[in-house]
Amino acid sequence: EKYRKTKGADGKYLYYPWMAKSFKYPTSIDNIVKQWHSIDAVWKDMERTSLALNKDYSRVAMLRNDVVYATPFDVYNTSRTTRDESFEYVGVPSWARFPINDRLIYGSYRGVKIWSTERFERLESHVLTYEPGYGMHSERFLNHSIFPAIRKLGIQVIENPDICFFRARADGSAWISDCATFKGAARGFRRRDTQELVEAIVGRQCRKSKFNRKTAQLHCNMLNETSGM
Repeated sequence: EKYRKTKGADGKYLYYPWMAKSFKYPTSIDNIVKQWHSIDAVWKDMERTSLALNKDYSRVAMLRNDVVYATPFDVYNTSRTTRDESFEYVGVPSWARFPINDRLIYGSYRGVKIWSTERFERLESHVLTYEPGYGMHSERFLNHSIFPAIRKLGIQVIENPDICFFRARADGSAWISDCATFKGAARGFRRRDTQELVEAIVGRQCRKSKFNRKTAQLHCNMLNETSGM
């Protein structure tokens, strides 16, 4: 209720990003709160597991499991041609910059820990010092409050140009416009045949359609079965 209803001195919502036209009240703010709690819970579960196994991690990755990974991914690489084992950086994708991609992070344990666990504690300062109307806008919040905290530890934030993954939806579709957006693109993906790539990954033919004017999607689930009916 706090994040849904609290208003600032101007009478407008303090946490809900009402300036972001793609957001819907209250669904968007509810989803952000759930996402942040989930990320924090995953980190804490990882720490409990490391203690139980008596293992220390120096490099970690927070990866989504509701996507189709379209390119190889190596937590020791800052690009497909550059390897870095210094542990003094975190990496994010180079596309969907709003103003930075918030969908994946990997690298320094200390850096990824801040990204995963310090969102709520840094939020109050953020909403009072950032442009009104963007409150819990995830990408803007990370860029303004989380990544500067990571850099203060001497850890670089780099954009890996060779990471690409497509969001997968509950209906079995994949959004194949993800890696080539008007806010950046993975290397080569403005010209890549993404349908051919996904079909090679899933091992079947897919049907292409438009989700909206900006997003192309593929439907790959059960196509082989339904085409034979």
